[in-house]
Amino acid sequence: MLAASIRISVARRGQPQTPAFDTFGDLLDPLIRAGQTIIDPNRFVADHRLARDAAELSYLVLRVPFIAAGVLHAQTVTATVRREHQAFYRRVLRCGIAAEPRPYPTLIKPLSLMMVDYPAESATVLKRYPFFAQQLREREMFAETLGLIAS
Repeated sequence: MLAASIRISVARRGQPQTPAFDTFGDLLDPLIRAGQTIIDPNRFVADHRLARDAAELSYLVLRVPFIAAGVLHAQTVTATVRREHQAFYRRVLRCGIAAEPRPYPTLIKPLSLMMVDYPAESATVLKRYPFFAQQLREREMFAETLGLIAS
C-alpha cells in the first residue's frame, strides 16, 4: 500500500514548464526569467487513514522538497493547494498566498498558488521543525540521484 506520494518539478531558465507553471505562469515566468530556480512540489497525496493515525506523515513527505530546495539552491518553493490546506502550508513551510484558487488541469477543485522565499525562511522552518534538516550524506545522495554529482 502506498502511504504517501509527492512529485517534485524544477523550473529554471530554459526549463520553465512545471504543473504550477501551466496554471500560474503569469506569476512564475517573471521569476524564472530573472534567473530563479523554483521547486514545484505537486500532487501531494497521503492515505487518509494513515495520515490521520500518523500526523507526522505529511511532514515527512514535505521534507523531500525542502531538501531539494537546499540541494538545488532554489530561491522559491511553490505549493499548489486547495483553500482548506493553506493554513498548513503557511504554518509549516511559511508559504504566503501568491494567487487565489484557479481551475487546475485534471483536478475538480481549483488550487491556489502559495510560495515561499526558501533562503529567507528555511532557517525559521528548521528552528521550528528541526527534523527537516538533512545530513550531509542525505544531501549527497539526493544530488547524486538528480545527476548533480557523479556516483
